[in-house]
Amino acid sequence: MSGVPPTSAKPGQLTAMISSTALDLEKHRPVVEEACLAAGVFPIWMKHLPARDADGVKVSLEMVDKADIYIGVYAWRYGWVPKGGNKSITELEFDHAVQRKADGKLLELLIFTAHDNHLCTQKDVETTKTAQKKLVAFKKRACAGRGKKDFTSVEELHRLVSEALHHFIERQSPGKGGTSTPTPLPPKPPAPTINNLPRLPSFFGRKQELDTIADALVPQKRTWGVLIDGPGGMGKTSLAIRAAEIAAPKFDRVLFVSTKVQRLTPDGAVAMSNSIVPAYPEMLNEIARLLGLPHVSEKSEEERPGLINAAIQSERVLLILDNLENLDKTQQNLLFEFVSNLPPGSKAIVTSRRRTDVDARIIRLGKLDQDAALAYLEELAADRNLLAKATGEERLHLYEETGGNPLLLRWVVGQLGRGSCRSITAALELCRKAAATNDPLEFNFGDLLETFTEAETKTLAALTYFTQKIAVKFIADLAALSQTTARTALGDLANRALVMPDEADETFALVPMVADFLKRKRPEVIQETGNRLEKSAYALVIENGYQRHDRFPVLEAAWPGIAPALPLFLAGDYSRLQRVCNALGLSSISKPIGMKMSHSARKPEL
Repeated sequence: MSGVPPTSAKPGQLTAMISSTALDLEKHRPVVEEACLAAGVFPIWMKHLPARDADGVKVSLEMVDKADIYIGVYAWRYGWVPKGGNKSITELEFDHAVQRKADGKLLELLIFTAHDNHLCTQKDVETTKTAQKKLVAFKKRACAGRGKKDFTSVEELHRLVSEALHHFIERQSPGKGGTSTPTPLPPKPPAPTINNLPRLPSFFGRKQELDTIADALVPQKRTWGVLIDGPGGMGKTSLAIRAAEIAAPKFDRVLFVSTKVQRLTPDGAVAMSNSIVPAYPEMLNEIARLLGLPHVSEKSEEERPGLINAAIQSERVLLILDNLENLDKTQQNLLFEFVSNLPPGSKAIVTSRRRTDVDARIIRLGKLDQDAALAYLEELAADRNLLAKATGEERLHLYEETGGNPLLLRWVVGQLGRGSCRSITAALELCRKAAATNDPLEFNFGDLLETFTEAETKTLAALTYFTQKIAVKFIADLAALSQTTARTALGDLANRALVMPDEADETFALVPMVADFLKRKRPEVIQETGNRLEKSAYALVIENGYQRHDRFPVLEAAWPGIAPALPLFLAGDYSRLQRVCNALGLSSISKPIGMKMSHSARKPEL
């Protein structure tokens, strides 16, 4: 722009309050001002305030009061929180604008957020976890139900603001703006995105799953595509991206849309710089934007799916919709309805931590197989000396303890060399006792606690007492469930990669890390189960032990359910332990800690 910007609005001219943080958007705010002036709208923001000692919050809210339009631009910082408060100036300005809009005193709220693909520097990002958590929550709330637009550059922000103001002015009656007929902006539809898949650093295994997805994406298949579900950290997103990479040559466009708000690093969970799509309407808006259909976001939520599908009737589009567990059940149903109506040439790959029955191929993603996991560890060892020095046996132990969960594998490896953590054993112990601010078990499994049925919780609690695969009968007995109920629960838990079945689904074991997590989060259920185990085992031993040789077959058959109680006897009342040993024909318990039980023997061995 040329010339000096005006310092005040003309009579009757529309005004726009520009609300944003300063440090991360230093180059962005001036272009928003330029876009406002070009549209005949007078911009007001902190730059135009005279020096004064008035309270900063009061001054900011006064600017909102003077505005006809609120323009919120949010990127990587939550912003300054006034002393004694818990909200930033930026969030307070937004709240005030929302209230004024509800009161009929504000004409419009326009929201623009920085896309994940927008370049940023380290100083642009607010580093405190509290600020990032608040930023994610604030942007999610600000964007919910609104026609939010994402920008990947300063230039794109200028264009998006210009278009939004132009369309807003067109909807208003003449006379409110600076001129009755604003100068129309030349339409400049964005170029459609061909492929925006995130970069996948590495990928191992999952051949069977990849083949299943490839088959489901064949145009002749009647299904809309694939749903990949499973617990956190199993690699659902990576599998979806790799499958999309392979399928990409068969599609005109491959579009990736995610609701992910945080990722796990060795230092803990880190908020993503921008939550692209916090809700179902924003997912539709993002898909439309990537397709080069910017005006779809201005239509009603009911109209958008039909407009998108109409636009791709003659194309082959592959949608990857990631982390649907962040949507509520109603929004999930709406999204599945949308993908089920995709034109025949288009398909979708959806990922979620939640199990859902849909009209698509469903892949219940379990642990990474041993060979793939060891290959992954070998790659990680390339620049990690302590892992490179670990033996094959140590790496296999790591795989077994983490249940083949790729994210847990990476987190544990990431602890090597940090402080006094110099071995895989030490890193695994750290994982079990991780601080609340950096707890990988909470990150991976925390949301599952809400989904467990009572039978599943009891089944998991029972399995914490068995260190080897155990038959359904013993699990059901300890959980106080029928075998049918226990088997159903075990099947569901196996589908979520929380228990490990044998090939015939007759014996099961609990993933060790899941056992550790459950003991911490559900101690009351574990204690109740342990009490039941101790009482049952004690009764069986006393009734069938001593010199009742004819009862030994009963004792032997029940032994797999008795053996897990021995540590409880050892930790409990000494006289009770002595009675158990007497019943089992043990006259001495001088080395009780060294007691080793044989599941096939009629007597315990010292």
